[in-house]
Amino acid sequence: MKNIYLSIKGAVLCSAVAAMFLAAGCEKTEYKYVSGDTPLDVEYDNKVSSEKIRLISFNIQNGMWADQRNGYDNFVKWVAEYDPDICCFQEASSIYTDDASASASRNKRYLPYKYQNFVPSTTLDEEPTGWIELAARWGHEYVVLGAHQDNFPVVFTSKFPIECVQKLNGTELSHGGVHVKIKGINLIGLHLWPQKYAKGEATTGTGGNAYRLSEIQTMLSRTINNSEYYTEKRWLMMGDFNSGFTSAVTKEMNANSFSDILVENHNYGGSRIDYIYATDEMLRYVVRSEIIRDGFAHSEQLPGYDGQTWWKYSDHYPLMVDFEIFAEEE
Repeated sequence: MKNIYLSIKGAVLCSAVAAMFLAAGCEKTEYKYVSGDTPLDVEYDNKVSSEKIRLISFNIQNGMWADQRNGYDNFVKWVAEYDPDICCFQEASSIYTDDASASASRNKRYLPYKYQNFVPSTTLDEEPTGWIELAARWGHEYVVLGAHQDNFPVVFTSKFPIECVQKLNGTELSHGGVHVKIKGINLIGLHLWPQKYAKGEATTGTGGNAYRLSEIQTMLSRTINNSEYYTEKRWLMMGDFNSGFTSAVTKEMNANSFSDILVENHNYGGSRIDYIYATDEMLRYVVRSEIIRDGFAHSEQLPGYDGQTWWKYSDHYPLMVDFEIFAEEE
């Protein structure tokens, strides 16, 4: 068996691919094919079948609180316009009342369980009814909610069937995450601890960085470094890492065969804490990646609960990656 990969063979091919994305309704963005550490030496064969997959990862800030009053219509419209095949959302639980002026009781939260009372530590098998309804509105039939240990779980929604491999939970993790498999690709969604102090440490403490490193090491040991998945080569890891480019978490990801797609595809560093990481096996299939700055996230600031000020609709920018997965040839 040998893998056939797409390489750029001149401006004609580049223009054709760019036209394909513009026809799909996406704004024009500079991009290039990337290879990770694997040279793309193989001639492009347009007879080889391929499948296009669009992925969006987005911290939606307290369950997209700013659009609750509107029945999530703006959020649904935004997702539908980009037409992703797979979404990974962090902070996937409603927390506040419609205007975020007060905390909502759990039996009044639409996400994730549609107004069902719940205890976070016992929800591993709870059906995320609210998310199932919401995702269906942008055409995603399949939903898997990650470990719901506090107010900030992770959820995957997809056009394709999702296998829930494992929910990443436990006392050694803060918000936790989930490991799923979609069309033969292992995807890990996570949300690491956000504070300078460590979980369980006094607020004057400084152990946050060490705690985040411990969290990522735990997640790596349960997934890509687990001998059970030794033969698996296609991995994506995404979410809110709450860690900068020079952090120990970033170095740990690089040391474990993961590359930041935006850096590899655009050499885009910048000041951010949200990432989509890929192993070489997935990096070679990237045809486009971007941070979406279309006016939806960070659109304006509004007063919120307990005197805080919140960004509408989120204080994070979404990340989007387009893949073209080529079939293997005998």
